[in-house]
Amino acid sequence: MRKIRLSAFALVAALGVSGVAHADCCHDLLSCVGAAATLGASCQIESLIESITTLKQAVDSLSSNLSAQAASLITQAQQGVNSAAADLKQVRLDAANDLKNSADQSRAIAHAPPPSALTLKPGAVTAQQAAPAGAAAGVKPGSVALKSGPALVAPPKPADPKLVKDAFTRADAQVQDLFTKSANPSAQLNQVADAAVAAAVRHLNTARQISTDVLLTPLKAVADSLLDLLQHPERIFDPTAQINADIARISQQLPAMFDRITNEVTQEALTDLNQGTAALTQLQDSAATAHGIVDAMQRLNAERTQANLDALNGLLPKSQVVVAPGVGASAGPVPQMAVAPSVTLAHKQRVSLALERANPTKFPIVLQQRAAAAGLSAKWQNIQAQIKAPVSVAPASTQKAEQDLNAAFAGKKGADAQKKKQELLAEAQKRFSSDPKTLAKVKAYIEAHTPKG
Repeated sequence: MRKIRLSAFALVAALGVSGVAHADCCHDLLSCVGAAATLGASCQIESLIESITTLKQAVDSLSSNLSAQAASLITQAQQGVNSAAADLKQVRLDAANDLKNSADQSRAIAHAPPPSALTLKPGAVTAQQAAPAGAAAGVKPGSVALKSGPALVAPPKPADPKLVKDAFTRADAQVQDLFTKSANPSAQLNQVADAAVAAAVRHLNTARQISTDVLLTPLKAVADSLLDLLQHPERIFDPTAQINADIARISQQLPAMFDRITNEVTQEALTDLNQGTAALTQLQDSAATAHGIVDAMQRLNAERTQANLDALNGLLPKSQVVVAPGVGASAGPVPQMAVAPSVTLAHKQRVSLALERANPTKFPIVLQQRAAAAGLSAKWQNIQAQIKAPVSVAPASTQKAEQDLNAAFAGKKGADAQKKKQELLAEAQKRFSSDPKTLAKVKAYIEAHTPKG
């Protein structure tokens, strides 16, 4: 790599902040003198050194933690697969339990002895019970007496007991069929969940063999370039092209490496889990269908009306609906059994949330490393922005430098003034020893402000 020797002023031009960089490092006599003597260049360099130090610390931290972060990510990815499989199994278990409960309830209703009398909602009355006291004995059913009083409400039409029993039998058969057929998708889901967990375990060793060395080379190159700049502010290895290339390489390869690790652990496992989602959704839909049928059976059992019978029949497959001879069918076609779209959507969302646990782009370490890579680029871009700013010294810094020097030489003449000058020059030698050009400017400034005679 070609070395370029630059002065402190050239460092500003080679390194550089958009806008004018005013000197703001005037915090003691020599720093103020440095700002005034270099017209702000010393403050610009100090600011750049702070920024470069921060960037180097970030590079060092990334390098030292790289292997540990990769190992932690492998564990995190495996845990993600395990959690996703466990969540899907829980969804399966909840649906299976719901189906079992529905099957038990439908069987109990279908095999319960019929009630001794028509069951109506509490408070319902027959037309005869609703007739006002003293009504004429010859009044035809359905006629209304022409006298004031509350309007009569016709009682709900009772359902034919035979049709009720038939509906209960068919509904129970439907629920039992759903329960029986749930065994296959339930077992399939368990199998794919177990297969996913096993797949993640199989790929752990391969993931561990993915080397992080590919990133250590550019990280070390950046660290070395920054260290050289910190140790020799008057000399620099033309950092722009090389550090740009190294940081760009890190920014691309760091996320790619961690993506490769997570994909190694999760890819086959996610394929397995996704294969079970159709069976799981089927199981959820069956549980929701069975639950809806049992709810309708319970309503009909509690209040045996034609409306409740029609509602139950509406949940059963059309081919199963039976109409007794002499009894008119309900108006309108009986709809096919279906699950409400909102219910199906809720089922899919729960499955999606479970699968999200193994989403390789959402693991915290992956997000952290992407942020770290972006942070390196942002820090270097900030340094490049600092480099581009023209430098000027704040008037207050020049005034403060002159005031402090006047105070340092106050009341001193001849030998005393020379002694104080030598003290200041010796202190400046220590302060600016790494930057000969700035040191020369500071010494000249002190000489110029030393009292004569």
